Amino acid sequence: MKRNLLYVDDQHENLVVFRAAFGKKYNVLEAGSAEEALNLFTDHEIPVMVADQRMPGTTGVELCEIVAQEQPHTIRMILTGFIDSDAMMDAINRGHVYNFCAKPWERETLMSVLMRGFEAFDLAVSNNALAERLDHAERCATLGRIAAGVAHEMRNQLFTLPLVEFVEDKYRNDEELMQLSGIARDTHQRLSALIEEVMDFVRKDNEPSRRTAASLAQVVREAASLASMDKDVPKSSLKLDIRSEPVVYCNKAKIQQVVFNLLKNAAYAIRVLADGRIDVTVDSTETGPVLSVTDNGPGIDIELQKDIWEPFFSTKGADGTGLGLDLCRKIVEAHDGNISCTSTPGEGATFTVRLPVAQLP
Repeated sequence: MKRNLLYVDDQHENLVVFRAAFGKKYNVLEAGSAEEALNLFTDHEIPVMVADQRMPGTTGVELCEIVAQEQPHTIRMILTGFIDSDAMMDAINRGHVYNFCAKPWERETLMSVLMRGFEAFDLAVSNNALAERLDHAERCATLGRIAAGVAHEMRNQLFTLPLVEFVEDKYRNDEELMQLSGIARDTHQRLSALIEEVMDFVRKDNEPSRRTAASLAQVVREAASLASMDKDVPKSSLKLDIRSEPVVYCNKAKIQQVVFNLLKNAAYAIRVLADGRIDVTVDSTETGPVLSVTDNGPGIDIELQKDIWEPFFSTKGADGTGLGLDLCRKIVEAHDGNISCTSTPGEGATFTVRLPVAQLP
C-alpha cells in the first residue's frame, strides 16, 4: 500500500502539481491550510509532511511547531522561495524541520529528499519502540529484584507451621481450633507456593537439570494426584485420558510443575460452573509426546491470547501473579518443547504441551 504524504499549500495549482509529481509513489493528502492539515492527522498516520512556508494565517514553520508537539515522529519539511539563515534557524529551533526545499523544486531532487524523510520516520519509530522495550526490561529487572527481596522476607516469616502442628496435636478434639488450623495450613501452602513461583521467576531456575527417562503419563498422574489434594481443584471434575505411555527425557519435578500450574488455571476457569470439567490427555503423535489440558470455562478473549505468556500479565485480576504461564513456557522450552493455547471465548481453553521423543544421553 502507498504510504501517506501530506502536502500543505494555500495555492490550489501547487497542490495539483505536487500530486501529479508524487501521486504514483505516495498517497498524497492535500490541505489548503494549517487547520485542514491538523484535522487530517486525526484519521491518518502521516510519516512525512511538506508545507509551504508563506500561507495566510499560520505559516509553514508555525504549523511544523504544532505538529512537532502533537505528532513528534512525523518528518516535517518546508517549501519556500525565500531561504535565509535566520529563517532556517528559527524553523529548526521551533518546528524541528527536517529539510528545506527551495522553490521551484525539481521532481528528482525532491523525491530523493522525501525518500530520506520516510527512512528517517521509520528509524525514529524503531528507535522509540526499542527504547520502550529497554525501559520495560529495566522496570522488570527492578521489579524482579524487589520481588526477590520481598519473597525472601516472606519465607523467613513462614515459621509458624510447627505451631499449627502443636495446636493440632494438643487440641485435636476441638473442632473450631481444627478448622482454624486448617485455614492456617492452607494459607501457609498458598504463600509457600507463591514464594517459590516468584523465586523461580527471579533466578530463572528453569533449566531441566537432573533429567531422567520417565513415562509422561506417570508424571501427569502424579501431578494430577497432587493437584486433587488442593481444595481449589475439584477432584470430581478432573478426568484423565491416557491414550499412550510415551517416554520423555525430563526433569520430572519441572514437568509436574507445568502440569500442576495448568490444572490450577483450569480449576480457576471453571470455579463458578456447576458442570465444570477439566480433561487431561496424554498421547503420542508422529512428532512426539503430547499433553493437553482442556477446560470448559469462559475461555480467553482473542485479543488477550498473545499476552497470557508475558510475565506479570494475568486474566485473574488480583487473584493471579501473572508468573505461572511464563514459567510453564520457560520450562517446556528448556526441554526443547513448546506450549500453546487455543481458546474460543465462551467455550473454554486448551493448553497443549509438545515434547520431543526421549533421547537418552
